[in-house]
Amino acid sequence: MVNSMKGPGLVLLILMLCISGESLAQKQVNVSNQQWFQYYNTLQIGNQWAIQSDLGIRFRDELGDLSQTLIRSGIEYQWNNHLRSTAGFAFLTFHLDGVRTRVEYRPYQELDLTETYGRVKTQHRFRMEERFFSATDESGLLSSFNFRYRYRFQAIIPLIHLKNEKKLVLIVGDEILLNSGKEIIYNIFDSNRILIGPALHLSPNMDISVIYNHLFAQKNQPEMFSRTHIVWVGIKHKISLIN
Repeated sequence: MVNSMKGPGLVLLILMLCISGESLAQKQVNVSNQQWFQYYNTLQIGNQWAIQSDLGIRFRDELGDLSQTLIRSGIEYQWNNHLRSTAGFAFLTFHLDGVRTRVEYRPYQELDLTETYGRVKTQHRFRMEERFFSATDESGLLSSFNFRYRYRFQAIIPLIHLKNEKKLVLIVGDEILLNSGKEIIYNIFDSNRILIGPALHLSPNMDISVIYNHLFAQKNQPEMFSRTHIVWVGIKHKISLIN
């Protein structure tokens, strides 16, 4: 794992820790919990082409209140065994106390670089998002826009090999998210996600994971932060249309 973090990966990881450490020193941190459920689908439509889609629903306060819904899909091109790129679109809704408060339209572009070091697989993901928000209050329809830049480093560590190609792995990662745009004043640093948890590889086409996500975020207000403890359940499913 140490070798996998040389070069740009190591620099970006140090940047994550520095920014997170600075944020942690601030005041007014609101603490909450959420539960995320997500289905990821890869539809292989060619030797180098695939459609990546996912559906998500997110709750807060021990499943007590709906927080978000997510629909996302993109077209992926596999350049070689290590590099792939994706461009797509996501639609999100945000809710509070059973009421939808705003929606987001989110085009995105990303690059994924994977490497294997011994038995450990590593992934560097770079994603750029263009975020269009729409909400309604007493004054009428409100809209806003900003860019968001995401870098995630992730390692997949084998733990136990079971029968019939089944195996248990440990996923460890960190993702930093940064904002830009004329409406971004206080939260150029958007958030940092620390990820850790097991995944069960059931077959070459199916994985189930339960990840703990420690999300530390900055609000677009002075010295306002949030810390969210998240249980993230994911199902990854691959379907091939190639004969």
